[in-house]
Amino acid sequence: MKLIAFNKINLVGLTLAISSSAIAQSNSDGRPVYTPNDKIYSKTITPLLKSAPRSLAAQKLAPSSFPDEAEILCSYDQCTFGLTRGLVLGGDVFGMAYAPLRQYFDPNWESGDLYLIDVFGGFQILRDVDNKSFMNAQIGYRRISYSNNGNTIADQGISLKVNYSAQITPVFLFGISFATYQANNATTTDSNSILTSSTNHANFSKSAGYFYRISQKYPTYQISLPGDLEVANWGSEDTGLIAPIRVYAHVEPFYIQNNINFVYDNINLKKQEQNFGIRVAGTSSFESQQGDKAGRYAFLCSLGLDVQTSVFSSTNTSANADADLPARNWISPYVNIAASWQF
Repeated sequence: MKLIAFNKINLVGLTLAISSSAIAQSNSDGRPVYTPNDKIYSKTITPLLKSAPRSLAAQKLAPSSFPDEAEILCSYDQCTFGLTRGLVLGGDVFGMAYAPLRQYFDPNWESGDLYLIDVFGGFQILRDVDNKSFMNAQIGYRRISYSNNGNTIADQGISLKVNYSAQITPVFLFGISFATYQANNATTTDSNSILTSSTNHANFSKSAGYFYRISQKYPTYQISLPGDLEVANWGSEDTGLIAPIRVYAHVEPFYIQNNINFVYDNINLKKQEQNFGIRVAGTSSFESQQGDKAGRYAFLCSLGLDVQTSVFSSTNTSANADADLPARNWISPYVNIAASWQF
């Protein structure tokens, strides 16, 4: 009888240990655990914040926080897939897929053929859930090629991006992002067309202008200081959903520099555009129940404006070499939609 009782005690202890271990693993990424019978019915913090604040980085919807293992995050800028904890692969899936379709949808399309390759690998350098600090880096390969009227303009090079964020207060997330695209000199199949005296200069100028318009999405240098302030959220008692809907005010000062260089033995065309601006947007997010890793999902939607200056300059350019390049608009809409899914 004593032996049976002892075995039962051991069995109960082992069961509790396994249960505790499973719970610890499910919470190891710092995400809250929501279950259908445990919706968030918290007391009102402020008239607009009705549940505990939670940053976009903690939801893995901020640039500084890569997806976890077997998790994919897609947005307008890029898609990222988590291979193992911290290691990811990705690329500008939307940009690559849209490139050959621009002739049907882009009002600025001239003619010809466009293709883009933009892939990268990345690593989550820091994911400090306790101190709410996140940092990652990615490095990749990019090539842009545009052919029009028998003239092909292309460049290729290495892309690098580093993102960091820290939660300054429970409702405010501050970050810094740096990106660069170190491309070789742009090439053209008709170097003489760079000269304004060439009979093909008009075609070159149009092609270079459209090529530059595409490359504006991939700056030579970009530095930004994104900040997200959680201004409102609504819990289950308001929405009937398993988790809160959150709204953030997004403010992001930025500096952008775009270079385009055509360098040949006796012909040089080097132009640079610099932009100082600020992005102001409203962002909303929703995060599904987190009890199990498989099947988790999250959504983000941002809508706002970019306001910026634009200054062009030329350096070491031949006297009669030129191209008509479009400047960034001083004000332009900003829209971003992102979604993540854990397999």
